[in-house]
Amino acid sequence: MIVRNVWIVFLKESIDNLRDRRSLLLALIYPIVGVLLLGLLVSFVGGMFRGQSVQSLSLAVAGAGQAPGLIKHLWDRGVTVLPAPANPRRAVRSGRSDAVLVILNGHGDDFAAQRPAALDMVVNATRLTTAIKVSRVVGLLREYNREFGRMRLRQHGVAPKVASPLNIRSVNVGRSRNLAGFFLNMLPPFIIFTVFVGGVYLAIDTTSGERERGSLEPLLANPVAR
Repeated sequence: MIVRNVWIVFLKESIDNLRDRRSLLLALIYPIVGVLLLGLLVSFVGGMFRGQSVQSLSLAVAGAGQAPGLIKHLWDRGVTVLPAPANPRRAVRSGRSDAVLVILNGHGDDFAAQRPAALDMVVNATRLTTAIKVSRVVGLLREYNREFGRMRLRQHGVAPKVASPLNIRSVNVGRSRNLAGFFLNMLPPFIIFTVFVGGVYLAIDTTSGERERGSLEPLLANPVAR
C-alpha cells in the first residue's frame, strides 16, 4: 500500500514537472553546464601549469649586493635577477610582482662568519599562478644551501654524508599528460552535488509552483497527515 501511494505521488510530480518548462530546463541544463565548466577548469589549470614549467624564470631580488655568490648561483641556473620594488610586500600583495627575494641586512657578515644568514621569500600563497615559479626558486635556494653546507663540513674535516643520515628519493611514475587524472577525483563530489541540486526544481515546484497554480492554499487547508 505504501509503495503504491509513493508511486502515485511520484507519477503526479513527474507529470507536473514535465509540464513546467522552467523546472525541466533547470533539471536538464545544469548537469550539462556543470560538466562543461569542470572541463574548462581542468583545461585551464593544466595549461597554466604546463606554461609555467617551460617559461624562463625571472626573480626580483632586494639587497643583491650582500650575497654575490647566491646571485651568481641563480644566474648560472638560468634565473634572470631583476631589481626589487621599493616595497616588496605591497608589490607582491597587489600582484605587480610574483615573488621577491629579500636579502636582509647583515647577510654578508653572517655568511662570512659561517653563521645562518637570513633570507625572506615574499610570496602570495593565494595566487595559484605563481606556485611553480616559487617552488623552482625555493628549490634553487635549497640547492645553494646544500652546496655551501657540504663545503663547510669539508673545511672542518667532516664528511658531508655524516650530516645526511637518510637518502630520500621521490619516484614519480605519473606522466604530465595525466594531470587530468588529478581532477577526476573531483567527479564523485561533483556528482553528489549534482544529485542534490537536481532536486531543487522539485522543491521549487512544491512551493512556488503550487502557489502559482492556486493549489497551495487548498492543500494547506486540508487536514492531510504528514
